[in-house]
Amino acid sequence: MRLKKQITLAMALTMALASAYRAYAEMHGAITGSYYNHDDDIDSYNFTFTRLRLKLDVNDFMGENVSLRLRGSTRSVGGNDYNSTIPNNRIDTVKLTINKIFSIIDVQIGRQTMRDIPGARVDGAQLRVNLGKNFGVGTFGGAAPDPYDDSFNRAYSTTGVYGFYRSLLNGLSFGYVTSRFNNAEDLSYFGGSGYATASPELRFYGALRMDHNVDEDSYDLTNLFLSANFRPNRKAKFNFSYNEYRAVKRYQSMEYDLNFELQKTMRLSADFRVTNSARIYGRVDSRTRESDGASAMLLLLGIKQTELFDRFFYHISVRSINYFTADIMQFQTALGVETDDNLTAEVSAIYITNKQQDTPIEMNQWVMGASVDWVSESRLFVSGKIEWSNESYVDVESVYVAKEADEFGSMTYFLMMGYYF
Repeated sequence: MRLKKQITLAMALTMALASAYRAYAEMHGAITGSYYNHDDDIDSYNFTFTRLRLKLDVNDFMGENVSLRLRGSTRSVGGNDYNSTIPNNRIDTVKLTINKIFSIIDVQIGRQTMRDIPGARVDGAQLRVNLGKNFGVGTFGGAAPDPYDDSFNRAYSTTGVYGFYRSLLNGLSFGYVTSRFNNAEDLSYFGGSGYATASPELRFYGALRMDHNVDEDSYDLTNLFLSANFRPNRKAKFNFSYNEYRAVKRYQSMEYDLNFELQKTMRLSADFRVTNSARIYGRVDSRTRESDGASAMLLLLGIKQTELFDRFFYHISVRSINYFTADIMQFQTALGVETDDNLTAEVSAIYITNKQQDTPIEMNQWVMGASVDWVSESRLFVSGKIEWSNESYVDVESVYVAKEADEFGSMTYFLMMGYYF
């Protein structure tokens, strides 16, 4: 009942805004409401959430060079909360943009994420100067969203500068950010990203972040990501990526310890269209960690067929995972139908075995699911899913000691509905 009231009120407010600005503004977005319920044999694992999200973009807002952008959500909790630090009300983005001041200056005011420096956010202002058609510089500053609960908190502040070059085929941005907590350095880093097009078939992307180590007054690599996409023809595509990463430390506000060891991941994926409606795909993931040199490996192979008897589709996949101390096998199959009135329905089954290395601990799990998605011509949409899981243990003395049983089940319900405008 509470979710229904929230959706009704939010839709009424959104429609009122749309009517008020329709005369001189271009307005679009979406409003969604969702319900999630998870019932477990162990009461402490029961969760119920309702969430309302609003996405709003208004162009030509009080002038052709002024726009408004809003992303936010509100949540209510019933029963247990899997993370009590998550705020019930969140504003992800709320910013007012004024473009082309003196033809070259753009100003953004409010809560925003920096496009040109990965991970940077500010509750303040950003000023960007476009020095040419494809390049420019910028700076930003103000308070910062609380990194632990996303609230507005004056104890946190952030400043930064950046430069960028962007064209249709190539681009590069790079900058420096300093965040402070109670006027002391909490986190500082260099960060940037870039993309390049070698040919219509081959494209590259990369991102880099190096954080200031306050204790040693040096800079540590905290994230490096490199990716290459190759599509030799319309039937085949390949992707290779390499990633190095470690946890980020906040030197003033963090009250707990983290494992800061470096981990490295390589991934190779391939996708082949064998017919107009069938494709085979595969993936290989390899991961190593710095502390003990241990490695993990994932192998995936799958096939997906669509337009079977015009409207049916199926999906079959197998995963083999050697995750440091566990050997996992996963078998998945799904069958669905797509109708002419934008309705998609699917049933699925997953069987999983999990064997802990060098121990007798072993788990077997069945996961059965059914889902439906529908989008109307009037821009209303509904998405729902039901999932049942049953897990059994060969040895009760398992890593999941809180379960205190050798077999248990769970049921999950999810419903989302909304409206695009």
